[in-house]
Amino acid sequence: MDLKFALRSLRNNPSFTLLAILVMALGIGANTAMFSVVNAVLLKPLDYTNPDRIVSVLTKWSDDPVPGNISIPDFNDWHHQSTAFSAMAYDENYSTSAMTGPAAEYTQVARVSPEFFSIFSLQPVAGRLFSADEQKPGSRGAVLISYS
Repeated sequence: MDLKFALRSLRNNPSFTLLAILVMALGIGANTAMFSVVNAVLLKPLDYTNPDRIVSVLTKWSDDPVPGNISIPDFNDWHHQSTAFSAMAYDENYSTSAMTGPAAEYTQVARVSPEFFSIFSLQPVAGRLFSADEQKPGSRGAVLISYS
């Protein structure tokens, strides 16, 4: 009985019917968009081989409320003395300017140790990865450039 009354009311008032359908469509669309974002950011597992085995270690200074990167000497000590991790890699991200012809542009730079790419199972499309010799003091070093 109630369903018949509802359908009759919707048929007799088409502007209300159109408004109700529009509100429901917007609500369903907004819910779908929010779920897509939450799923991609929070629920979907990371795209690594063993994401549950990857941890990040930061330094916490007593007078600074924000944790920061560990120093390279500390990392080297931990790397050589640790038996708890199967592999360890150092990374430090920052922005800097780079010359691309006559003009300088800001770019994101990441300073990483050679094991970084093997931990995340990454291979370059062209060229090669870093070697341990390129990280030794006095070496010329190496650079990997991404598409972005």
